[in-house]
Amino acid sequence: MKLLINITLAMVVTAIIACSYSSNSNNTINKNDSDKVTKAKIKDTTPANGIFTEDLIVKDSNGKEVNLKQIAITKDTVLIFVWCKTCGSCIHCLDFYKTRDRYKNYQILAIAITKNDTIEREKYLIRKHNWNNQVYFDKNQNLAKFFIKKGYHKLPETQKNYIGFCGFPQTFMFVKNKFLCNDCGKYVNPYSVK
Repeated sequence: MKLLINITLAMVVTAIIACSYSSNSNNTINKNDSDKVTKAKIKDTTPANGIFTEDLIVKDSNGKEVNLKQIAITKDTVLIFVWCKTCGSCIHCLDFYKTRDRYKNYQILAIAITKNDTIEREKYLIRKHNWNNQVYFDKNQNLAKFFIKKGYHKLPETQKNYIGFCGFPQTFMFVKNKFLCNDCGKYVNPYSVK
């Protein structure tokens, strides 16, 4: 019963937040701005989504470079899940997302932080656990640099000289391309949803 109440409450909160974002947005373009918008669409670097507003180069499982700015966002709720191969909690969370219907309504981008170009261990884990999320690999911590710059991720005072993620997993949730939260335990942590 408690699980049902927690899940229902989380779904209601997500729906309220999504409605408030859609009602507060201003999608009108005046005549002077229409030329700017048309010119912006011509550029090859126009974002395909509203989350990644700068070029963010990562690699896919084939080792091909991918610009996160150009990936299509297909669902209203996007969960960016940052993980590494040695993190047991990361593996547990990705398994949890795979088995729960609630997360089928999320677009999950699983971005592995790697220290080199060898991603065989990560690919092995993906095959072994049969994860079907969009998975990318970031060896230069480009995602961390972008999130720190945007204010989505804050480093602890003891790590101010370090640019990167200081622990795993890291979760970032967006609703209708608007930042909602970092480490949103009540929405995405399997340990808080019983």
